Amino acid sequence: RLARPRIIAALGRRVPRELIEDFDAYRRSMMALGVAYTIAFLCLPLASFMWWVAAPGERLLGTVNTLATAALAGATGVLLRRGGLAWAGNWLAGLLFVGTTFAVLRSGGVFSPFILLFTVIVALATMIAGQRSGLAWAAMAALVLVGAYGFTDDATMGDQLARVSAP
Repeated sequence: RLARPRIIAALGRRVPRELIEDFDAYRRSMMALGVAYTIAFLCLPLASFMWWVAAPGERLLGTVNTLATAALAGATGVLLRRGGLAWAGNWLAGLLFVGTTFAVLRSGGVFSPFILLFTVIVALATMIAGQRSGLAWAAMAALVLVGAYGFTDDATMGDQLARVSAP
């Protein structure tokens, strides 16, 4: 209850002065910082969780990937100050896009449940960086889906379909 105003105040101090004057730019900056720092904050305990629950062959990859995501998400604040909303929004969308693409390709291709995250990435990029950025990320998501479909052979596609269709 008391933490929320302190969190909002802390995020507000990280917004560049030139973006505070315009309420829309301030709101979009707060959204970018809030999403980025939430990702960074959640990735730290998640890395430990990944180390303990992942299969031995996936343990190091999952943990390092999660810690790298935390570090890269934290860079959003620097990009917001140095490059503005377009840089920060596209950086954040790109970070999420790479992770989502990895998850989609590792977990069933076009049948992966992670495909739904592409819509969140497009919406986030549109709200923070603008319509043109959102359209660019939508086109890249479509290319990933077409590529995942096009590079999957019929036998693998049938196996994946049977797996996701099983009761």
